Amino acid sequence: MANKGTCKAEGCQKDVVGKGYCSRHYKLWREGKMPKARYKTCRTEGCRKKQTDKGHCADHQKKKAAAEG
Repeated sequence: MANKGTCKAEGCQKDVVGKGYCSRHYKLWREGKMPKARYKTCRTEGCRKKQTDKGHCADHQKKKAAAEG
């Protein structure tokens, strides 16, 4: 199989598997743990879960709604 290049994560020289990342960084990207995540993340500081249409993840949106209501 032809080499697709090296991983675009800083300091990583492993072969690319998908989306410009090696297997390790690609997995982190899919989980939303890379600096440029796969999707928009929750606005709550430190939370990297997928954002809903309200700007927070489902868990933080429920907590926010409970506090308000």
